[in-house]
Amino acid sequence: MAETDPEDPLDTQKRENILSYLESINIQHTTFYHPKADTIQQLLQYTTPYTKDNNAAVVKNLFFKDKKKEGVLFLIAAQHDTSVDLKFFSKEYMGVSPGNLRFAGEDDLKKVFNVSPGSVTPLAIYHDTESTVRVILDERMLEFEHVIVHPLTNNASTMIKSRDLLKFIDSLPHKHSVKIVRLSEV
Repeated sequence: MAETDPEDPLDTQKRENILSYLESINIQHTTFYHPKADTIQQLLQYTTPYTKDNNAAVVKNLFFKDKKKEGVLFLIAAQHDTSVDLKFFSKEYMGVSPGNLRFAGEDDLKKVFNVSPGSVTPLAIYHDTESTVRVILDERMLEFEHVIVHPLTNNASTMIKSRDLLKFIDSLPHKHSVKIVRLSEV
């Protein structure tokens, strides 16, 4: 972590809690620390050494809400270079008119996931105890042996086996609607 970028103690605690949870369900992980990465381009600078040696997908996350239906939220987790046609995708897989789909705001991020902008991750559904978020996973991303995600903070990245991402989701006491879709072919 950069010296000029001190970490909030609450962020440290959130990260340590999620990593402890992964260990409690026997998910091995490698976590590495880096300066804050608010965009996928920044994250790629820090994760490139890990991707090739470990057959790992760097995960980008898109968090949306239906502006007409209160509390309808979607998390799309995909391989970093996946293009998502939201006009087609929103209607076909989300059941939402493209005109009603909006990026969820900072308030939604904090309320549902307990994360800040730039720290969205599939691991954040750990905090969605009311199962309000519908999760959509890119099938292509899951074909890699590993995925690299944020551990609830954007100044670190955690690499786990792709199949363990599904194990993590299944392990939660609160169940989520999960769809696995080949986004790159949509």
